[in-house]
Amino acid sequence: MSNRVIKDSIWHSEKLSFCSMKAQLHYPRLYLLIDDWGCFEIDIYRIKGVVYPKFKITINEIENILEEFKSNGLLFVWGKNNKIYGYFTGIEEGRLPALSRRHRRYTPEPSKKELQSYINKFNNLQGLTTKIYKKASKDYKDIQKGFPNTNTNLNTNTNLNPIIGQNKFDQLFKKFWTRYPRKEHKLKAKEKYLHLIKVKKVNPQKIEDALSGYINVEMSKGTERQYLMYAKTFLYAGKKGEKGTWEEYIPYADPKYKHKPEL
Repeated sequence: MSNRVIKDSIWHSEKLSFCSMKAQLHYPRLYLLIDDWGCFEIDIYRIKGVVYPKFKITINEIENILEEFKSNGLLFVWGKNNKIYGYFTGIEEGRLPALSRRHRRYTPEPSKKELQSYINKFNNLQGLTTKIYKKASKDYKDIQKGFPNTNTNLNTNTNLNPIIGQNKFDQLFKKFWTRYPRKEHKLKAKEKYLHLIKVKKVNPQKIEDALSGYINVEMSKGTERQYLMYAKTFLYAGKKGEKGTWEEYIPYADPKYKHKPEL
């Protein structure tokens, strides 16, 4: 990978300012992963060994940092041939010197249409914040309808901060991920999970029931862990008119395995 110079304009990056302080401090270190084409393979274990050889940082922490970059318009992520790749989109965050293309490409080229769509989504941060604010409030109300509020300390103010709204979805996924028996491809699994509950409007409890059913079925067969589905496969939404992979296991859910996600 080539050397990179980070400009002082990084201090004024609006996109980066939406990230936590921890993610902001790690940005220059992770930015060095990119090749001449601005891309790199998201292999968390390799990243940990290359970028943090002498640091005490967990795989989960690195995944969370990259997820922040992705959620704030800094990192476009795509998959191909069972691998995940990333492209740092920031110009104002300091891409200097300009990409020289002196070396051949080592990663597949991202879809220009999808990349442009991702970049356009974050072009107007003020408009984006307003959009997320409204959507978060609506999604929060939808979830509250599906799950009675048993936490008397929960803030039910409908003027919901968009970041807090996203945190609620993160909590739901965290509960799902804690239960899921295989821990590979977390970023892709989270993407599919959020697609189900935010876009497809699936009640998170149905996913939990499906997971309980899947665990029951595989336990009864004595399936070893390495032969279980990846979470990203389990969460496949299905094509139009057909059921998702996860839905097939709902009938096998047993009450003693149910774990109701709490908000």
